[in-house]
Amino acid sequence: MEANITSAKPLGFAESEPDYLNELMNHVPFIVNVRNKLEDRLVEAQIAGLRCLNEPQMIAKCSEEIAARQGEALEELSKAALITKELLSASCPGWTAIRRAGAARREP
Repeated sequence: MEANITSAKPLGFAESEPDYLNELMNHVPFIVNVRNKLEDRLVEAQIAGLRCLNEPQMIAKCSEEIAARQGEALEELSKAALITKELLSASCPGWTAIRRAGAARREP
């Protein structure tokens, strides 16, 4: 899911701040959903780990299952990070300027 920011106005203007807040709040359910999915994947990995304790012959299979769950969680986390970055960049011009300044300092 890509962030679709429709009201890109600089913060700092009183009349535009409610628009920004509303726009950002529209994305809160997505971010909460990603967090819930991450929690679900963690629980699934823990359950797989407990099965390994009860069935030592299943250790290899459980290790693969745990790795798969961790991979799914990392994909979800990556999506959430991208959405958060897009929201910050689109909603706060100051954030973009800070990121550019940081990148310029890191260049040799």
